[in-house]
Amino acid sequence: MFASMRLEACIFESSAIPRAVVRSAKWKDVRFAHCDLANVEIRGMMAVRVELAGCKMTGFQANEGNWQSLLISGGDQRYAQFRFSTFKTSEFEDCDFAEADFYGADLQGAIFRRCNLSNVEMSKVKLAGADLRGSNVEGLRIGPEELRGAIVDAAQALAFAPLLGIEIR
Repeated sequence: MFASMRLEACIFESSAIPRAVVRSAKWKDVRFAHCDLANVEIRGMMAVRVELAGCKMTGFQANEGNWQSLLISGGDQRYAQFRFSTFKTSEFEDCDFAEADFYGADLQGAIFRRCNLSNVEMSKVKLAGADLRGSNVEGLRIGPEELRGAIVDAAQALAFAPLLGIEIR
């Protein structure tokens, strides 16, 4: 267990801190490339200009975190938890978030490019202006209110039609 983890202007490549528990974290201008962050639990996360590229993040937990200018690309984020987190100007590219948990998160304006969002928990999220186009939304656990203002493609609109009470013939 770490009491705190303060990182600024750092690059980590092929590093590993699996199963670490961190009580408080502040990351600024940090890049993790191909790192093992599996089952890491971070409480009190504050992150600005952070990139997580090709990282193993299976079971990663950063509930109630504050993320600004975050980029997560590639890697494995299955079962990750970001409950009640805030993401400002954040992008997710080629991510596998299968079974992840974003319950109550603020994802307004976030961009999801070619992400696997299958069976992801998104109840009570804020998605106004969020771009989900090109991502797999099969089994996404979300309600019509959460979808308000989200940007989706035609295939996704068909998948979401039953949630909205729309019958397409």
